[in-house]
Amino acid sequence: MSHQYALLNTAIAGLITFAIGSASAAEPPPRPARYEVPFSAPQNFIDHARFFEEETIRVGDHKIWNFNTPNRGFGNVIVVEGDKELVVIDTTTAVEHATVAAARLREMTDKPIAAVVYTHHHVDHINGTTAFISREDAASGRVKVIAAENFMREAALENAVVGPIMGLRAGYMYGAFLPGDAEGEHFHIGCCGFNVLGSSGYIEPNTFVPTNRETEMTLAGVRFVFFSTGGESASHLGAYLPDQKVLLSGDEVQGPTFPQLHSLRGTRPRDIVRWVAAIDRMRSYEADHLVPSHGQNVEGKEEINKILTYYRDAMQYVHDQSVRLINMGFTPDEIAETVELPDSVVIEPWTVEYYGNVDVSARNVYGGYISWWNGDPAELRPTPRMERARRTVEMMGGRDKVFAAAEKAFFDGDAQWAAELTTPLIRLNKEDWPARQLKAAALRVLGYQQTSSSLRGFYLTGARELDGLFDPAAAQRMIMQQVFNLDDAPTSMILENLRFQVNPERADGKQLSVGYEFTDTGEAFTLVLRNSVLEVTPSLTDGTAAVVQLTRAFGNRILRGQETLQSGMDSGAITVRGNPAEVQSLHAVFDRPDELPVPNITVR
Repeated sequence: MSHQYALLNTAIAGLITFAIGSASAAEPPPRPARYEVPFSAPQNFIDHARFFEEETIRVGDHKIWNFNTPNRGFGNVIVVEGDKELVVIDTTTAVEHATVAAARLREMTDKPIAAVVYTHHHVDHINGTTAFISREDAASGRVKVIAAENFMREAALENAVVGPIMGLRAGYMYGAFLPGDAEGEHFHIGCCGFNVLGSSGYIEPNTFVPTNRETEMTLAGVRFVFFSTGGESASHLGAYLPDQKVLLSGDEVQGPTFPQLHSLRGTRPRDIVRWVAAIDRMRSYEADHLVPSHGQNVEGKEEINKILTYYRDAMQYVHDQSVRLINMGFTPDEIAETVELPDSVVIEPWTVEYYGNVDVSARNVYGGYISWWNGDPAELRPTPRMERARRTVEMMGGRDKVFAAAEKAFFDGDAQWAAELTTPLIRLNKEDWPARQLKAAALRVLGYQQTSSSLRGFYLTGARELDGLFDPAAAQRMIMQQVFNLDDAPTSMILENLRFQVNPERADGKQLSVGYEFTDTGEAFTLVLRNSVLEVTPSLTDGTAAVVQLTRAFGNRILRGQETLQSGMDSGAITVRGNPAEVQSLHAVFDRPDELPVPNITVR
């Protein structure tokens, strides 16, 4: 699981480095002048970027420093200095950012690092680690790399399996594909900073903290009290330094913004009840200094208590009012339209929607409690989307009438309705460029209105996709290459991921069992196909129809398309004991890259 997550970290970094402004397969027509939307942004959104100024902030009079968004990155690095050693808490998004923090640290002290603490498993807290310590330091145990005991499990469950699509959606949400003009220049990620570009230097933990009790450790001569919180992510740890009265909140205080109780990039459900309890736990310490992993410190017991109270009350309000409306029979759409924070709980910037969103969160409360379904039987098995689009357009008088209505709505100032009306036209004909360009213009209007970077990123990147200025398929290929970095990936991960590539039509009715022996690594596995599912066993089992002997290196060449099973047998690189036809039959059931649909987010 650790390797799976390290590869996912690299995948997201690789995705973000994908060329911004990549052309689509077919050259799009020029955008009509009447659909040009002048750039704008709410002034408070632009001003909010001040919280992520690149700076080194000292925590009171203590030898504790918060490196705020080093290299204009995405996530902070916190360093606690003991008499002879240092402790690093969180290592930011990428090596390129962490290296800047490490260089500043070395201008201040040459003390060695005794420990690295991961507050949780999200990439913006773990990817810069090699800027501070070596893999050998961690492997030998000279440096402790500390995380919650469920860190590895949660990392794999949340991200590894759906890494390709989550990575693509993250690129949209974080504005990674926006151009370098005003859209990109005036875009910042409302919780956390600016630039998510960079490479992964993640090192897996070697020391795990129990999640069922407080754990006190002395690191670099400094007392740390670790406690499991599990709100923003299930693997989350908080830390309190009792002698300094310093609270390290990680992402339970997600930054100077209303928190993202549900992430549009895609996450496993976030437990708002536990998140509120985590904040209450932090309030109980009565700290003099609050040091989050995003944004600036908060100083003073009264100020900290005020902010934490507003913060947790805003979360509880969204949760409780959503549940109240659920019990009244409201649908997710109705709840999202109804729940708004009362003025009494709004405090700039901590409960203003610069990153998280009340309506998005309210929908997720509904799904978390009583499922995706709103209770109307007519929506259990609705008319398929394509057929619904065809009938809707036909009922409205045909494509031209629908387009005219959409254009009228746009010029009448109703960008949302224009976007909705053009959607079935695009669904029926993805090459309907006037409809695509009109919807893109509508999304820009909507996007420019947003103070939430999450919404802004999706609106504006979706507009670029519609205009043919960004190619999701190319980005997805980049992700796949990074996720399945065959030279680094463990064999078990590669074979387990084949489960998600079984084509049910080609697998239907097949019962196959094939063993694999990797002569260079000494590993053996059995792949059993039955009922159109693949079971992977990390050993050779009885009853296999064939056993394939090969090296991992040659297996990688097959997966890259550089070799085939037949070429391996012809050259002697592969030996098959048993029936080679069984092996060929198994290989034939998997998806082929040239068959996969374009992973459009907006043009669909």
